[in-house]
Amino acid sequence: MGKEDGNDVIRLRLVLAVIGGIAGLSFWLLFDVLEDIIVNAQLYVFVSAATFAFFASLLALVGPLELRRAAPSAAVIALPSAALLSWASLRFSDLDGFFGTGHPILAFVILVSIPLPYLIAAQRSGEGWRHYPALFDQSWNIVVRYSAAWLFVALVWGVVYLSDALLQIVGLEIIENLLDVDGVPFVLTGFVLGLAIAVVNELSDYVSPFLILRLLRLLLPVFVVVVAIFILALPLRGLSGLFGGLSTAATLMAIAIGAATLVTTALEKRDEDAVDSAAMRGAVSVLSLMTPVLAVLAAYAIWIRVVQYGWTPNRILAALIVVFVLSYAFAYAMSVILRRNWMGRIRRTNTYLALGVAGIAALWLTPVLDPQRLSTANQIARFEAGTTDVEVLDLWEIGREWGLAGAAGVTRLAAMEDHPQAARLAERLERLSQAQSRYVYDREAAGFQADSLRVELRERIVVRPEGPPLPVEVLARLGLRRLMAVRNGCDQPTPGGNPGCVAVVSDLLPLSPGAEFLIFYIGEGGGAEVLALTRAGSRSALPQRDIVDLARGGFPDLEPRALDRIIDGDFSTEPAQLKVLRVEDIEIFIKP
Repeated sequence: MGKEDGNDVIRLRLVLAVIGGIAGLSFWLLFDVLEDIIVNAQLYVFVSAATFAFFASLLALVGPLELRRAAPSAAVIALPSAALLSWASLRFSDLDGFFGTGHPILAFVILVSIPLPYLIAAQRSGEGWRHYPALFDQSWNIVVRYSAAWLFVALVWGVVYLSDALLQIVGLEIIENLLDVDGVPFVLTGFVLGLAIAVVNELSDYVSPFLILRLLRLLLPVFVVVVAIFILALPLRGLSGLFGGLSTAATLMAIAIGAATLVTTALEKRDEDAVDSAAMRGAVSVLSLMTPVLAVLAAYAIWIRVVQYGWTPNRILAALIVVFVLSYAFAYAMSVILRRNWMGRIRRTNTYLALGVAGIAALWLTPVLDPQRLSTANQIARFEAGTTDVEVLDLWEIGREWGLAGAAGVTRLAAMEDHPQAARLAERLERLSQAQSRYVYDREAAGFQADSLRVELRERIVVRPEGPPLPVEVLARLGLRRLMAVRNGCDQPTPGGNPGCVAVVSDLLPLSPGAEFLIFYIGEGGGAEVLALTRAGSRSALPQRDIVDLARGGFPDLEPRALDRIIDGDFSTEPAQLKVLRVEDIEIFIKP
């Protein structure tokens, strides 16, 4: 390396270190000084977001681009993104509620990060902003550079604290006193981060995504096997597990996103860089063809939840994510089916769909995709139509967590004096206005909701052998959480088309007076669960507890089709083949 090259290296290190130091100082001013000076919330959000976006983008762009090009490019990203975030903050009366949702931060980060490789490719590759090899390299390089730089920052702070501890042994508090100076920790962190990014830029041939990409390829065959087993097991296990809600959908989407990531890394930026063995290319093709199954099932799980309970901001976000997962999955699968230049088609899909993600993130921060407004309108419409019962309507979430749109929705609900459930709604709205916390509100509402669920379940739970509904005092022993689990189970059909809940009444404890009650229902995971209940006063039969979750302790393989057999009367009660060893009042037995 010549003298001129050495000067360029030192100059770049100094530039990035100074930029990082200025960034740290700016953040300190924002958090400790300007927060008390800028009284307008939206202006404070704009200044803070613009500062973050500008310096985060600038540190990523300097190196691949010269400073004179990187600075305007960073401003092009920062100012519109900050303006959109500030605009979206108008949805809430305070910033804590706005940022507490988490959604605006996610949209803002996406809006800032996705354009970076496109700006670099547009100004550097010589083949335009759509040049996939440049986009692929720059995307992964940004991830690796930032990861390595933050790791170095953490190591530096470790050394700083150890050095301080060492000097304090001999009574010197130089480092501690320096760190107590306002702004020094921020400036030091930024300075070290910028310096580390500069060094990583210099060593791009050594600190590159190459190792990560090669390691990810090792996961490809494992993913193919796991997804294939899942798909093959679907006809045997059924789709009842997809009624579990967003957790099931999130798992399916995460696996689908992981599959798409592995396909992308396996194909890399050009055909000559992609996996070259027939087995690995076959694995990529198979995984691309299977991913749509995961995406469709995720969409189905979300749709079931929306049909049951309506839209919420979280469900809207999940639905948007699954739309892109479906887009990626079917684009990959169709590319493989069409065969000719299928790897090139997948790369083009990545080029354009990433911009689509950024576009949706931008719309999320505009009134077009205001999730609180859309969710409030949907929940009120469902209540007006009688689709949602007043007990299911989450007034706390609507009125206290969905910003100004939710508060306006509560006002609209209060005006529904002609609604059949107006009296009950008025009671809940009164409690909402008085409750100081979600815990207090839920505790007061739980008692009313539990009573309503007990009445509902007495009518819905099929009893075998046929007889009167379950006694009130039996269901009274179930708390709200259990009642809701049983009710959700009743909402799910069995393989035979019966309601997903049934009770068996039988004298299973001869030494205890009266019959016992086994309630079978379809649980959140899709399998059958069982509750064993006794009448009040039979505590001696079940010491320390009156409700036993048998599904976890004794029947891990019980499936929903067992409920059909019970409803059809295909069961019997028989004596257990065991004896007990009695020592005073303790009975010891070996479970068969």
